[in-house]
Amino acid sequence: MVAVPFLLPATAHLTLRRPPITAYTITALLAVGHTLVYDPFYDPDCWRLCDNILPAFPNQTAAEWLSTSWAAFAVVFGVAATTRAIQDHRRMTPVARRVRGLPLLPGSVATATFALYGTALLLGPAERPDNPLYLAIFFAQAAALSCLAAAVIWTTVAGWLRRAAVGRLADDLGSASLQAALGRVTGDPSLTVAYWLPSYGRYVDSRGTEVPAEPEQGQAVTSIVREGRPVALIAHDPGSRELTERIGPAARLAIDNERLRAEVLAQIADLRASRTRVVAAGDDARRRLERDLHDGAQQRLLAVAFELRLAGDPAVDMVLQALGELRELAHGIFPVILEETGIEGALWSLADRAPFPVEISELPGVRFPPAVERAVYLITDYSARSATGPLNVRVEAREDVLTLEVTGAVPRLPGHLGDRAGALGGRVTATADHLRVEIPLAGATM
Repeated sequence: MVAVPFLLPATAHLTLRRPPITAYTITALLAVGHTLVYDPFYDPDCWRLCDNILPAFPNQTAAEWLSTSWAAFAVVFGVAATTRAIQDHRRMTPVARRVRGLPLLPGSVATATFALYGTALLLGPAERPDNPLYLAIFFAQAAALSCLAAAVIWTTVAGWLRRAAVGRLADDLGSASLQAALGRVTGDPSLTVAYWLPSYGRYVDSRGTEVPAEPEQGQAVTSIVREGRPVALIAHDPGSRELTERIGPAARLAIDNERLRAEVLAQIADLRASRTRVVAAGDDARRRLERDLHDGAQQRLLAVAFELRLAGDPAVDMVLQALGELRELAHGIFPVILEETGIEGALWSLADRAPFPVEISELPGVRFPPAVERAVYLITDYSARSATGPLNVRVEAREDVLTLEVTGAVPRLPGHLGDRAGALGGRVTATADHLRVEIPLAGATM
């Protein structure tokens, strides 16, 4: 009889995963006090455990008061525990529900049946085994407690399995990244891993890309520190904190390897950014030179040609020829038409000036980042001017990649044009009669 009232705080304990100390204390006082004063001989409604060998101070009035007090406590605490369980379940993230939220639903039903049982004791008839009300409460309570026990066992076993998986994480990585492996083990698709690079003073991901140290809204952060120095930051769902805190010892080697790889990739990214800045600086210089030629030398030659024409001097033809050559030189230094019309108009203009026929079979009618347009134009321009025969040019944009294909009498591409494509993260593939250039559109802004 003493142990039965403890089912309520024990149920709340298993459901909410924290011990309700006050509820245990109140239950202990009421249960022990009732046992000391309750004598079944004076209780006409007694139907179970009617042989109490412990009544030290038999007092039916006190026993009834303690029974009523426990019933009232069951109502209040049962409603509070049910409400708290429902609130916890609603506030949990999807990952937290998978990790430790399963007992909340059957636990809330179980504590609600205790509240209903207390209400029946306070307002209903005396408890009898053949009473339909108490019989329904009993079966509902038994089913809820059975489901709660199964949920607690499942959550415990699943937690052991996840912790074991984290423990052998370094052995199970294979070709997968640490971030992908951790996301799979913890069941958290939002998990990210950032590595601290002291030589750069920043955090990067496994691809060497700089990432912010602050997590996204709603995420928690677990820091991996070794000998007082930061090694990595793991941003994750708050529900997977218990698992992520075990990652440092379990995946020490994997973290070190991936951090070194990320550092190398960061160096490569910095080198690519440096190449991009060099190419951008060269383009700016070419643009200034073209503008200076247009606004300076060309305008002066035009003025000279006009004066010579008025004077009827035959030297005007030589000046006009020099002016045309200067315009062609300025156009080659920086193609103004490319900025004005984009790839489509610039390549058609290029085809008209080429020494050999240039057939353009396909061109996108949209604009692209200026750096990509300049790379495509300059490579096509060199191919057309240096070709030894007819060419076919095709430009296609698909899946965030712009592809230039030149077939025919394709010349060998000089290194600086290949570097221009490489600075944009592109790739050049060349054979005797085919040139293929692939440039990603994402991030090409110079």
